[in-house]
Amino acid sequence: MTAYTDQRFLDAAVDSILTQEFSDLELIIVDDASGFGEVFEALARRDPRIRILTNLTNRGTAAAANRGIAAARGDIIVRLDSDDIAEPAHVARLVAALDEDSELGLVGSAVTLIDEADRVVGAQPMPETDLEIRWTILFHCPFYHSAVAYRKSLFEAAGTYRVHELVSQDHYLWYDMLPLCRARNLAEPLTRYRVNTQGLTVANATNARHRTHPIREASWARLGLAYDLYDDAFARDLTDFIRGTDISVERRAEAYRKLLEVLRAFLARSGPFERADDAAAARKLEGQIMARMLARPPLRLEEASKRVEPPDGTRAGTMDADFASWFDGKVLSTDWTSRFFPVWATLLAARREEPLDVLEIGSWEGRSAIFFLRYLASCRLTCIDSFEGSAEHALRLKWSNQLAHIEQRFDFNLAEFQGRFEKLKAMSSAALAGLIAERRRFDLIYIDGSHHSADVLADAVASWQLIDKDGLIIFDDYEWAFFADEANRPKLGVDTFLAGHKGEYRELYRGEQVIIQKTVPLEAASPRAERPATLAKSLPDSPAKSVEFVLIAEAGVLEAQALLLCESIRAFAGSYSQCPIIVVSPRSDRRPSASTLKKLEQLGVEYLPLDIDSCCPQYAPSYKVHSLAYVERRPGPPVIVQLDSDAIFIGEPVLLLESCEAAARPVDSKGMCTTGPGDPFDPYWRDLCQLAGVDYEHLPVVWTSDGAAVVRASYNGGLIAARRSCGLFQRTEDIFRQLVAAELKPWRTDQPTYRTGTGLQSGEATAFWGTSQAAFSLAAVAGNHAVRHLPATHNFPLHNLAGTKAPDPAKLVHIHYHGLFSAGSDEANPIFDGRLDLPAGIAEWLQARLPLREEPQPADEKAGSAHSKRKTILILGMHRSGTSILGGMVNALGAAGPHSLMAADSHNPTGYWESLRLNAATNDLLAAAGSGWHDWLPLDPDWMASGAARGHRHKIKGILASEFGDEALFFIKEPRICRFLPWMSSILAEMRIDTVALLPIRNPLEVAHSIERRDGFPVAGSLLVWLRHVLDAELHSRHMPRCFMLHEDLLADWQGQLTRAGRAIDLAWPIRPGQARSEVESFLSQELHHERCTIDDLRNHPDAPPVVVDAYAILRAMASDGDSQGLRDQLDEIRVRLDGAAALVGRAFAAERSVARRSADDLQGRLTEFHTQAEQLHALVAELHRDRDAALGDRDRLRRENQDLSGEREALLRERDALHREREALYREREGLVKAREAMLASHSWRLTAPLRWLRNPFAKRGAR
Repeated sequence: MTAYTDQRFLDAAVDSILTQEFSDLELIIVDDASGFGEVFEALARRDPRIRILTNLTNRGTAAAANRGIAAARGDIIVRLDSDDIAEPAHVARLVAALDEDSELGLVGSAVTLIDEADRVVGAQPMPETDLEIRWTILFHCPFYHSAVAYRKSLFEAAGTYRVHELVSQDHYLWYDMLPLCRARNLAEPLTRYRVNTQGLTVANATNARHRTHPIREASWARLGLAYDLYDDAFARDLTDFIRGTDISVERRAEAYRKLLEVLRAFLARSGPFERADDAAAARKLEGQIMARMLARPPLRLEEASKRVEPPDGTRAGTMDADFASWFDGKVLSTDWTSRFFPVWATLLAARREEPLDVLEIGSWEGRSAIFFLRYLASCRLTCIDSFEGSAEHALRLKWSNQLAHIEQRFDFNLAEFQGRFEKLKAMSSAALAGLIAERRRFDLIYIDGSHHSADVLADAVASWQLIDKDGLIIFDDYEWAFFADEANRPKLGVDTFLAGHKGEYRELYRGEQVIIQKTVPLEAASPRAERPATLAKSLPDSPAKSVEFVLIAEAGVLEAQALLLCESIRAFAGSYSQCPIIVVSPRSDRRPSASTLKKLEQLGVEYLPLDIDSCCPQYAPSYKVHSLAYVERRPGPPVIVQLDSDAIFIGEPVLLLESCEAAARPVDSKGMCTTGPGDPFDPYWRDLCQLAGVDYEHLPVVWTSDGAAVVRASYNGGLIAARRSCGLFQRTEDIFRQLVAAELKPWRTDQPTYRTGTGLQSGEATAFWGTSQAAFSLAAVAGNHAVRHLPATHNFPLHNLAGTKAPDPAKLVHIHYHGLFSAGSDEANPIFDGRLDLPAGIAEWLQARLPLREEPQPADEKAGSAHSKRKTILILGMHRSGTSILGGMVNALGAAGPHSLMAADSHNPTGYWESLRLNAATNDLLAAAGSGWHDWLPLDPDWMASGAARGHRHKIKGILASEFGDEALFFIKEPRICRFLPWMSSILAEMRIDTVALLPIRNPLEVAHSIERRDGFPVAGSLLVWLRHVLDAELHSRHMPRCFMLHEDLLADWQGQLTRAGRAIDLAWPIRPGQARSEVESFLSQELHHERCTIDDLRNHPDAPPVVVDAYAILRAMASDGDSQGLRDQLDEIRVRLDGAAALVGRAFAAERSVARRSADDLQGRLTEFHTQAEQLHALVAELHRDRDAALGDRDRLRRENQDLSGEREALLRERDALHREREALYREREGLVKAREAMLASHSWRLTAPLRWLRNPFAKRGAR
């Protein structure tokens, strides 16, 4: 797949591949310098089967495809354009076809045509057999590019896509491939091909027609024919004739003659046909051309326009087939209607002159109204429209921009019909109710109002009470699929209505519209059901069954807040107190404590641990957005209530949605909202609307809760109720992902600081502040979902009491306290300082539970009792610090090593004792974090907590399980984990494995020299890398049993050092050191100690900074004299100095590294470009070779023909000579006969018998008489 500019349909195309029935595939996407790199990076993270190749400069579709195919690891290539969709069986069917026939090299399929809104607009069968495909390429392309698969070897043999061709590169490829293999198209449509107005096919259509003349020329030349279809009109006639499209009789005959000429040459060159399918295809082609010629021409326009006598004898009016003339001079835009006029005209022909009453629900600009008033010349028309548009218009800017002028255009277009129509400007529900009250009756009703299924159903039910017997109802847009949710489409409403009135109508037409005729009298239709004896069943479900609360809990203060909120629901929420409560833990590294989970269980709360990959992990509310969307997708009660954890209920809420789809409170204060034009945030909101496909003018306006401003609607996320069936939270997540991907930050520069329930938030954490609430507002408008405003007693902002008009405290229901229940907030809390007098008992209930504190980890969770008996020894040391030697020793003493060991090499001849898979995974982790093992800058903690890091977490966890299995005691030697030890420790904790640490300490100058010798890195940089590794390892291993070991002591007395280490980490070695002596000393050698430096060498080295010297001295003291808080404090001081230096010079260092990487990328791009040019040259050479081979073939053919003609000439000459000899013999025979005759006539006997001959002749004559 290649991608450049138009990314609108990329996700759908990718999803269609990832969900294939055939799963053993890789998806290669070539980003041809699109500028949307982050989009492709996000795709790559979705599935390991996706590979992204990036071109630094745009090289065109052909070159991009060539690069992607060259990188493919499979032997079958399946192509899909980035705006098309593969059916689930697409890959499986194509691969199966290639597997079944070894001669088959190229296979495609028929396609389903869709438009840019995913609506089916047609189907396109393709020539199926090899012979039909070869015949088709003489005139046009025989394959759809997104429907093909071919063998990679064939692609390479054919010479790849022609990069010098601007268009129709696929057409050229088929031309190059067909001489090398058999081809086939499957009859089953396996691809949904998008008719994309911004795609290359449409953009280059005219150019493509002319640029493919050379393909047809060459194809005809293979038959020995001269191509002469440069007349585009005749070429189209020929193509239409082949496809069965009607053309005039005269043009048909000309096309027939031409095709017969080409077909004879084609079959002569293609035969003889040894395969039965080829012979059948040949007969089929001949039959098709004959059938095209002999087919009866369709009804001509003038014939269709003649007057028609209907079956009942009544005369129908003249059928004017050219309806277009009726709209001359009208102001009309989009035409959705006129294609149905012939259907309507046919059904209404018999009643055309009757004075019908017509009702139109949804008139738009008046196109259908003009038809009814023109075609039914005596009708009276009633038009209902609000002229305000609806959800689908709001989502399509092309139409929403016109909404302000729809009514004016309608009035202008229907001005000539004054007196024959009435306009009811109202919502259909109100207008139809009025017509029913007036007892109006209609003969024809056209329903084309709101497309929501509920509205369509309501319009149909009301219309049924207005339509007379034998009247027609036209339901428009029956197959309309603009919205994914069927509830937002007409079909569900139409089907529901028809099911309820079965037996009361006859169906006259079904397609994109459904047209029915009523068969029962008005008063007999659908008699009212009897009132049930009890209304109990018609009452809504109790709140306990209709509502589900959802909130977030994470380790720390959030779990304390969540507990308090859940307890308040159970205590004070009245009829909602027994509703289901879902507590979501979205991040695996921030799970609530066991004691919290136990209390939640006691409250009857469902705990839902998830592992959410947030699209914006630094913005904490993003996890709430993702969590709510996840919960909404699960089955459950019809209403979901989203709650912020830092709130409580103190009364029964009012959560009835009534006729709305959601309920919420407006934002507390203006913040990043807009008051309209001139507001600094107004451009941002307009950008948001454009991104979400929402008309800015359709955003409602609300007063902020503090009463300070009127803003475009944005709702506080602390309390939101929404119908599950509407998919509001899913749409919120979709829009939120979009705005994050587009980096639409409301606070781009001076990010604000907010006090939240978890403390102060600032910097990147607040750059997106407010966007989760904005996304919900846009989702509501996009779905045309009304949001009811909850009373001010709900979601009351406790922190903003001074700026908010407080309701009666006795009526407060739900309080959003933010951080005011934490320790140290008593003085600012209005509940406790007397400013807010809550109902009796509430303050006392709170005082017994406040202040909230972070839940302490129970002792049994910290101790090993919570774990199994498994233990791992972490060898935490800088590269080249003796970690490999230590790993070998530990392994000799009975600790298991990894299954996939890195191989020994010249740099480590006794082995690395390191997992090959874990090494690669940690390398990938650091690279993804923008770092590396040789980097001394700290890792970004936000990234390590992000969804991107979580993918690496799963990978590493799986590697650990695979590498060490169920080993009770094993060691992990991987120097890189010093950089992310807390992260690694949490993985091991999840696996219920205890950790101990051995920290080998080697003179940093020796380490630096060793790295310089191995990798060429400068000493100064390596010293800083050493410092970062040892400081991070020391800090984050303080909670573990650990032992520091000097490298020189380990080499001198390894038995004593390991015995000491066993005592320090409380470990009895499975194999005593004495028993392992021979094994250890087999790889232990002083000769491996290449670099030898003293501490004085380190102090005096010009590149050794004092912090490195001091850190080494402190660590030596820890190894010799034991660990102490004083030594730790000194290392903490050094760490602060190192981090300060990193903050000071890190940005410049990172910038310099970025420049170096860009330079490397540029060089790589140039190298790729050279490779591309080389590919082009190879393709050109291959083409020249093919031309040469073709010329040689032509020469050999002509020679053979010359020899054949020479032999034929000799045979003819011999035949001529024989005929000459035969003629001479006949001449001689004639001369002999002449001489014999003359001799006979001169003979004596001839003269003597003359009288007898005379007498005989008269007798003969007399007898004849």
